[in-house]
Amino acid sequence: VTPAEGGGCTVRLADGSRFHAMLAGDDLQVDTPLLGARRIRLDQLIGVSTPRPVALESISNAGSAGSAGAGAGAGDGSEDKEISTPYVLLAGGQVLMGAIELPELHVRLAGNRLAVMPSQVRVLINKDAAEGPEVRSDEPAVRLELWGGDTVEGVIDEPVLPFRAGGTLLAVPMSEIDEIHVPTPVIAAATRTKVNDLVAKLGDADWAKREAATKALQELGGVAKQPLAEALAATSDPEVKMRLEKLIEVLP
Repeated sequence: VTPAEGGGCTVRLADGSRFHAMLAGDDLQVDTPLLGARRIRLDQLIGVSTPRPVALESISNAGSAGSAGAGAGAGDGSEDKEISTPYVLLAGGQVLMGAIELPELHVRLAGNRLAVMPSQVRVLINKDAAEGPEVRSDEPAVRLELWGGDTVEGVIDEPVLPFRAGGTLLAVPMSEIDEIHVPTPVIAAATRTKVNDLVAKLGDADWAKREAATKALQELGGVAKQPLAEALAATSDPEVKMRLEKLIEVLP
């Protein structure tokens, strides 16, 4: 917990979340091994830190859409970590670790209303936020980059998105969202079964069947990448290994 510009404080959680907040009350009670229980006035508080390293510190907003790099951890002794948890970049450099809790998102484009399952989304970018704070709206223009490789652009219908974060359901206005990232795809059971069946055919004695299975796996797009990596780690067949390596290399 550290002071924030404009009042209040910046709260950083162990899961990587970072947000602005106002502490309730006039003081904070702490237990100390030397002095016992003490109450500290909030107007005298400079910050509260923990020796536990903050996870996922490499997530950075830097005040603009499209920036998710390692800048936030520079110079503070934290180590960059590979991010696998869905996260949201919010206005003002805030970060929320959590996934969308909706069965579908709805995007209006060219007179149509397209339903997109959140599990299909790799990145959602609020195009209005990229233009500046004065053009933020509850139904902004967005660009969705999907795990299958497709891109969808239009106006999102949902003014507020629910996120499951730390066991709590939070309602976040679209006007406050810069970007949503899903670093690893959510794989449906039927998709995983299909991938496994196709991987088994990569070792078929019939060359044509091996080629057809390779093509079908590539057409599945990035959603197949994780189970293919798992299959690669498990196989001892040289040709299956070669085909899996090439697929993983070309998939988004």
